[in-house]
This record gives sequence, C-alpha cells and structure tokens, in this order.
Amino acid sequence: ELTITFGVGTDGPPTLDASFAFDWQSVDATVYITGSRITAWTFVPDWTNGIIERMSWKTDVLQSYDMREQRRALRIAPRKTIEFEAFFTAAERRYAESLMWGWGARNWALPMWYDGQELEATLPAGSTLINIDTTTRDYIAGSLAILLSDAFTFETIEVDSVASDSITLARPINIEWPAGSRIYPARTARLPDRVRVPRWTGDASGVRASFDVVEPIDYTANAGATTYRSYPVIDRRPNWSGGFDLDLQRKLAQIDNMVGIPEFEDESGLPAPLQRMRWTLTTRAELDAVRQMLYALRGRQGSGWVPTWTIDMIVTTTIDSSATAIDIEFMAYTSQINAATGRRDIRIELTNGTVFHRRITGASQLSATTERLTIDSALGQTIEPSEIAQVSFMALMRLDSDDIDMAYWTGSIAEVAVVMRGFQHDL
Repeated sequence: ELTITFGVGTDGPPTLDASFAFDWQSVDATVYITGSRITAWTFVPDWTNGIIERMSWKTDVLQSYDMREQRRALRIAPRKTIEFEAFFTAAERRYAESLMWGWGARNWALPMWYDGQELEATLPAGSTLINIDTTTRDYIAGSLAILLSDAFTFETIEVDSVASDSITLARPINIEWPAGSRIYPARTARLPDRVRVPRWTGDASGVRASFDVVEPIDYTANAGATTYRSYPVIDRRPNWSGGFDLDLQRKLAQIDNMVGIPEFEDESGLPAPLQRMRWTLTTRAELDAVRQMLYALRGRQGSGWVPTWTIDMIVTTTIDSSATAIDIEFMAYTSQINAATGRRDIRIELTNGTVFHRRITGASQLSATTERLTIDSALGQTIEPSEIAQVSFMALMRLDSDDIDMAYWTGSIAEVAVVMRGFQHDL
C-alpha cells in the first residue's frame, strides 16, 4: 500500500477543479479534486448609510496651451471598490472577528449586495440550474455567486454560463435552499491593510468595510441613442433637489516679479465650464442605463454633449419651418459670446417633448431688446414661442474625475453625482 495525501493551499484561484493522473504499469487511474478555497463575506450590510460602488478608471490627460486635450485610457476596465457598514452581535461578532483576524489579507468572495434577489421556488440539493432574472445584474460565466440565508448558512457556487432568465453552475449545489433564500453575484475582493472595528458593548461591534475587487469588471458601454456631431448627447435630466453648480475656470498665466503690477494671459481665451449634476435612479433599468453611460465615458477619457438644463435664452417670435434665424430676448450674446466654443450649440425642447439640436453660426443685435441668431439648419416645422419649454446651451464635456461613486439605498434606488468639464475643440 501507498498512501498519498493531496494538500491544497489557501493561495490561488478561488475554485478548485483539478485532476491527478496515476500511470501504473498494469492500470491507470485519475483522482479528481474539486472544491473552493475562498472565504465568503456573509455579513449583510446595514443599508442605513447606503452602499457605495466606486468605479475607478485611469486616464492620461495632456492639455495644450489653448486648452485642447489629448486623452488616453490606461485601463481596459475600471477598478471597483465596494464600501458598506455592517454590525455584529453575539456569535456573529465572534465569527466575524475570527474571519477578519485569520483571513483578512486573502481574497474574499464578496456578494454584490445591490444585485441580490430572492429565490422564487425551492432549489433542491444537486441542482445545477437556478432560474433567476440576470438582466442588469453582475453574473458572468466563470465568476462566483453566493446563496445566503444568514452569516453561518451560505454556499459559494461557480457560474458556468448565464442566460437572461437563469444561470448554470459548474458543479451541483450541496444543500437544499428554500424559496425566499437570497442569491447574489459575487466577485473576488480584498480588504485594505487596516480594518477598524468599533466596539459598542462587550458583545457588539461593527465595521466600515471597504473591499477592492481583484479582477477588472467590464460592462456594456452605451451613452444613449441620441447623438450630435458624431458624439453622444448626455440627455438624462439631473435631479434639481439642492441645485447644481456651474464653475467657469480659465487657464490664466500670471507673470509677477513681486514688485510691479502682475500681468495675466488668458491662454485659451475662453473658460472651461465645470458643471455639477446629480441623478436619482429609481429602477433597475435606470441603474443599468447610467452604468452603461459611465462605461461609455470611461472616466476622463470619453466625452459627450451636456446641456446646461437651464433656460439660457427666450425666443420672442415665431420660428418658421424653413427659417434659419431665431429672434431672442437680449442677453448680450452678440457682443460677449457670438458662437464661441461651449456656447454655440443649443438644445431646443418643446412642450410636447420634441427636442432639436442645432449650432449657432452667427449673431447680431437688432435692438436694445432683441438679438437674432443664425442656426446651421432649419427646424422643419413652425414653432410658436409658447410651444418652447426650454432652450439650453450644450457643451462637449468629459468627466472631471476618473473615480465615480454610485450610492445605493436599496437594490433599485441609487444616486450618482458627477462633475463634467468642458474643453476646447474644433467640432
């Protein structure tokens, strides 16, 4: 007899699917070894302060003298960080602190909490097919998922393939899961080098967990169906609650010998607008659309047309269907702007929801109260001033940061705040 012991270390891929072949003179044999060597974080978060999903792209931005830009994306997909609070008491506290003590520096299987859902029917032991709605959720072939009842009752499973209404597993599940149990897509993630665990009593503690997802997470990139001059129009209306700011930032060079009068040079000749906006999303479809838009913008690398969403001019006379001139209430457009970059493209929204995008090609002042704008093409229909809900400027802009947070309050309600930055261009 010969006893052979197989050892499995804690480092390496999260799932085991290996074989060991014996080649003897008279007979051959193969030993199959399957299993999991990853520990799952099964402590359900406290949703009171939300769950933060941070997507971090990396962009190299080279800016010229006059504020034109060359931008390079340095990551194929963004890195992702998941932040949330969790609280423990009694046996769960002791279990949580033991795991953080012993497993803290290794990879965890982290549920994507905001993508969780309940099983509609009992899932028998030995099942390899789970019927769930996977649309807008982070299930992909080769990744992990977690069946979870409580911190002590869970099962980490490997996804073999994904359909819109089901997932197929690489191996059968071990135990029966009743209807109402929750299932989450999961990703491999790591805790930082320091984890603070506040203790409230002798048997109650908590943690502000911040997990860095190990693998890059790609997603469908789609800024929307509306385009203008070959670039997408970011036409999702922002949440005005609390207002949003507009900053005008100039590229000023200062020459100062510290004794005379300083000299200034406006290198670009125009300000770069910084527009802060916030979106409140209330359905899974809206969450999916905004994530696709963010992936299309790729942090600071991509760009799109962003309306100001303010009433930037008032049309005073009827616009004929073939007219390329629009009379507006005096606003010093002719003398101060006159089709400058960032203020030469407009969004005309009618009360019936129809939207036009046009470029201003010229301007003249007709009187002390009226200015006339020339646009690049007629609107194709006669429009009365009373039919216009809003005329807003549009600027070609990019995100001002590579790090974007989505703050979830439930699995289908979230907020996203961004800052968009304009730049010089020749479009």
